[in-house]
Amino acid sequence: MHGNWAACGGLLALTVFMAPAMAGEWRLNPAIDVQEAWTDNARSTSTDRKSDFITTVNPSLRLDGEGAGVKAALEYGFAYDLYAASNDLSGWRHDGLGVVDADVIPDLFSIGARGAIAEQTLNPVGVQTAGDRTAAANRTRVATYSVTPQLYHRFNSWGIGRALYRHDETLYLSEDVGINPTTQPADSIGDTGRVELRSGEDFGRLLWRYGLDTTRVDRSGEIFTGTANRVDGEYKLVSQFGLLAHVGYDVLNDTYLDSDRFGGVFYGGGAHLALSPDTDLRAEVGKRYDGVDVNVLARYRIGPKTSINLAHDTQVTTEGSILAGALDDVQRDESGHFIDPFSGLKADPTMSPLGRSSSLFKLRSTEAAFNYGGSRSSVTLTAGLTSRKDLARAPGTESANGHAFTIGLAAQHELSERLRVVLRLAHDNITDTATPGGDGMQDRIAVDLLYEVTPTLIARIGYRYVDMQPDQGAGMTENMVIMGVRKTF
Repeated sequence: MHGNWAACGGLLALTVFMAPAMAGEWRLNPAIDVQEAWTDNARSTSTDRKSDFITTVNPSLRLDGEGAGVKAALEYGFAYDLYAASNDLSGWRHDGLGVVDADVIPDLFSIGARGAIAEQTLNPVGVQTAGDRTAAANRTRVATYSVTPQLYHRFNSWGIGRALYRHDETLYLSEDVGINPTTQPADSIGDTGRVELRSGEDFGRLLWRYGLDTTRVDRSGEIFTGTANRVDGEYKLVSQFGLLAHVGYDVLNDTYLDSDRFGGVFYGGGAHLALSPDTDLRAEVGKRYDGVDVNVLARYRIGPKTSINLAHDTQVTTEGSILAGALDDVQRDESGHFIDPFSGLKADPTMSPLGRSSSLFKLRSTEAAFNYGGSRSSVTLTAGLTSRKDLARAPGTESANGHAFTIGLAAQHELSERLRVVLRLAHDNITDTATPGGDGMQDRIAVDLLYEVTPTLIARIGYRYVDMQPDQGAGMTENMVIMGVRKTF
């Protein structure tokens, strides 16, 4: 328990660790959310379902501002769920994300710090909850943070140099409970260094980059180290089209990893099409990590309100490194809220589509997102395919191989000046040898009707549904109905 609150305190400290920034412009918006929910399956069971009422009080705050070269933002809430009948399920939930960026010496030296904490599922084909609430099993509290000092220098028009170091940690602060608890993954401590040199204007049509990346990840005594030297080049045939090529060398080491097989020389080539600042396509094919290596990054804006994003890549990595990378990628939208820049949806850097793993693995991921944003309506369609192959499994232990196919819809529409409806749909198809149950499918529905009583008071009524059907064992479903109000001060 002390570790949980210490992690939350550390997240709060991210936004205030540099006192000089307080002289700038800061905005603090505390809020409180009170809701009553009814569920028809409080313990997420397949049989002997028990309904219950849940009263939730969720104080939260939002802080953002800048001053003296520091920009900081924080969104944090801690909710308490009180069950009318199942008192043993009552408890706290934490959800927070904070970012601090400080230009210590402008155009030369900066420091960034980021942190997140949230309640997450351990086993994607285990018992689930329809909405946000404490659960009888299959849950853990994940906290991750990173600190990144960085040097930057421009060598006139010849080139741009950058050197950075990142220290990150991922902690699992609460153990799973229940009849068949899921194994808790190992905490992770990572250290990453990067040296990079890019071409400047002097090279005209020839764009190049040299990068040296080194990584060390400690998973409770299991150590992964990796070093990659890489040279990238692009030759612009015309302003909108260029040819791509890269070559490099990997050195990878882990306790049970076949280093010679997955390390060594890698290479590839492709093309870059940039029709406009909003339409950009990069695609390369080559060889790396003992297989074909395909990398695609595409952004296409169909019109002023509609865009499509597509990405595919392969990496040898760990769970902690993935979360640290997701935390690095978090951005803020025009309203100041934290978002995933690829999909535009609310950022959730502690989430994983597969079961939590302490292994070293080869990860292939494909993502697609369609976004439409009108004056009164918005729609986001997402799809993802994730494939994980265990590379450093100890003899006699279960592998951490898995596949996850996910599709989702997030939409909202303003029915009137004060009334809007929000809809979220999701379908997951999962195969995961790292967790009990193996394979399964999951469907989710969430609908909310929100009414603006005053500019600072929002009332809502909502419905939640989940259907989890594993290939082994009985499935479970849950329906939830919620009513609540949120007051911002």
